[in-house]
Amino acid sequence: MLEAVSSCEVEFPDSILIACSGGPDSTALLIAMVKAFPESRYIAGYFNHKIRDQADTTREAHFVSDIASKLGIEFATGDASNLIETEEQARIARYKWLAEVCVENAISACVTGHHSNDQAETAFFNLIRGSGAKGFSAMNPGAYWPIDIGGGANHLRIMRPLLTIWQQDIHQYLNSYGIKALVDSTNEDTGLIRNRLRLDVIPTLKEINPGIEQHLVSLASDVRSDDQYLYDLAKEWLGTQSDVIERESTPDQQIVRIPRTRKAPIKTLAKPLFARILRIIANELGLKLSRTQIDTAYSIRVRSGGTVSLTGGNISTDAKSFIVSAVKS
Repeated sequence: MLEAVSSCEVEFPDSILIACSGGPDSTALLIAMVKAFPESRYIAGYFNHKIRDQADTTREAHFVSDIASKLGIEFATGDASNLIETEEQARIARYKWLAEVCVENAISACVTGHHSNDQAETAFFNLIRGSGAKGFSAMNPGAYWPIDIGGGANHLRIMRPLLTIWQQDIHQYLNSYGIKALVDSTNEDTGLIRNRLRLDVIPTLKEINPGIEQHLVSLASDVRSDDQYLYDLAKEWLGTQSDVIERESTPDQQIVRIPRTRKAPIKTLAKPLFARILRIIANELGLKLSRTQIDTAYSIRVRSGGTVSLTGGNISTDAKSFIVSAVKS
């Protein structure tokens, strides 16, 4: 455990927020981080989504507070301010609060206890809901903040040092300290999709292939490497074409024009590279793209008069250019 944390490919800042629910994963992470980097400043953060019995959440908060006190680190707790009815609402509320704690305490990174089993589950979940390479590549050890929070918090990062550790190793680590972490009763609710995957679907797949989780983790890693390579090529292409790509800002719009000529041969780009170039430009303009929109954009790049409608923007072609525009809010 300590080796995994110490050798993680991300570089931890001097001050760190550790998201801790009181469960085995985040509790083990909390202990391992303090043991591995004792000179750093830590805050253990517990968030109450207010969707479970108050006695349970109070017990969890006290458990995390007690562990933090024994480790000699700070503790912060917060509650959901709005009614939460879905998993996604819970996720957004949690990360919003974690970001607030980071900003208030001049902390640039939050560390979470996601491990290899979570990585396999995430890759499979994204696959069945129709994600592309980005989704199937699952989680990075270091990543941008997972929700859009704007303001002065865009520098925040999420770090996941346990992605190379399996859940059984986490339990062994806690046992070595004689610690019995808490269990969230909602983790057994198969009405929630992620729980159903973890408790029913993946165990069934393991009957066919006992190594399915390791295969999913390995494949996600391969896809992530390939995807990053293509993004690097896309950035390089945009750099080489910077002299001919036009960027314009009007009172109402931001516009990017790429020539459809020999100067910038967008018409001859392979689709994987085109898709990543388009995503980079869309991200620059604050636009989101679906796979269908990318497919349509790829098809119109070779002709004039094409158009793809986006939320808050538009993709179009004329006789000379491939154009991406975004409406200013």
